[in-house]
Amino acid sequence: MPVMLAARNGDVATVERLLKAGAKVDGDAIENAKVDGDTISGNQRITVLITPLYMAAAAGQAAVIAVILKAGAKINRTAARGFTPLFIAAHEGHTAAVSVLV
Repeated sequence: MPVMLAARNGDVATVERLLKAGAKVDGDAIENAKVDGDTISGNQRITVLITPLYMAAAAGQAAVIAVILKAGAKINRTAARGFTPLFIAAHEGHTAAVSVLV
């Protein structure tokens, strides 16, 4: 999931390189994910789709968002609890990221 980390950290050059090398623009399923800080326990499993776009939006990385959208990411793909990248960017107060997403 290097593209996720690069997206979250705002590393535009690395995101571009990874996408060009075949990284999935619309993310991967993450099993046994934490949801609102609570770990699923026992035999329960939860699979959450996290996308590079969602990671960039949550971190307010507007330049990375633009690169990921240009690469064909689905702008309204939802992640945990049905939140979109636009929702999480607005919720976190990242106005520049919101501007790129609208």
